[in-house]
Amino acid sequence: EGKPTGKCSPCPIYCYNCNEDSSFCEECEEGYYVNHQGQCERCEQNCKECSSSDPTECDLPMEGYYVDENDKKPHKCIENCIECENDKICKKCNEAY
Repeated sequence: EGKPTGKCSPCPIYCYNCNEDSSFCEECEEGYYVNHQGQCERCEQNCKECSSSDPTECDLPMEGYYVDENDKKPHKCIENCIECENDKICKKCNEAY
């Protein structure tokens, strides 16, 4: 934990929640993860949540994508689909579909 400074300082860039002296991020914005230095780094493209232990593996994809079980990367759903199981099975279609 950081030392309270009695001042309001901004958290590191892309950081949603940081320690008291604003030097170490505890929770990053969507699409980012906390690295070992307490800074936010981008997950793989089209990935909403990834692990700091292996940021190349996607835990939760962005809308319209699914995570492939083999490569753990986000892949696009079929056309007009916002939530899918794989590249053939849609679980939730776009509005009006």
